[in-house]
Amino acid sequence: MCSSDLDRATELLETSYGFIGLLDAGGQAIIIRHTTGGLLPTVGMSIDRGHGIAGRVWESGTPIVVNDLRGWDGQVLAGLVGYRAVAEVPLRLDDRFVGVLGVAATEQRPPFNAADVETLTRFAAVVAIAIRNAQLFEAERTTRNHAERLVEAAKAVTSSLELPEVLQTILQQMQRVVPYDSATVQELRGDRAVIVAGVGFPNMEQLIELSFDLTNPDIPNGLIVTRREPLILPDVSTFKA
Repeated sequence: MCSSDLDRATELLETSYGFIGLLDAGGQAIIIRHTTGGLLPTVGMSIDRGHGIAGRVWESGTPIVVNDLRGWDGQVLAGLVGYRAVAEVPLRLDDRFVGVLGVAATEQRPPFNAADVETLTRFAAVVAIAIRNAQLFEAERTTRNHAERLVEAAKAVTSSLELPEVLQTILQQMQRVVPYDSATVQELRGDRAVIVAGVGFPNMEQLIELSFDLTNPDIPNGLIVTRREPLILPDVSTFKA
């Protein structure tokens, strides 16, 4: 959908290059995701905030038109080398900046004017809707996949009377929903947590019945029991045990 909108925008504005750049997952850079035309391959190019015209659009939150790149005081990124005029506008979802829509022209095209910017801005609104729809579709697909995995895990509970086998299956299904390298199920026995099932370890049999002292402050397991809430550790090396 985004690519077809981009094709129509470049055709209507009589330009030979168009691109859509979207913020990466961390919101640290614009990544060129879609292009049409162009003198050089630019898909995958990363643009930092404030760098190039796209980075300036991100920084200012407003359209930028440069009708003669020779007079541009900023950095001209590789994808625009060989073009004379550039027009770029921000992409927004709920007033949140998510990327840039831009077009570039050679000497043959007249300079961009206010009407061209308005046209490009309207295309940006259409592209933003396409992005939202893609996000909603992906979220729905992810939710459906999660539900299917949970159903499989629920089936495991009634598929066997052997608790270790049931726990093993549940952990395997959980890995498909929340990817991980290794996991264990630990049973509380007094002041100790005892491993009763696990996946992802080369010597799993040796780990069964291995226990941890929940009163030891150097072991995070005790914190979970004490606080009675999930615990996320970005760096487990802070614990000595």
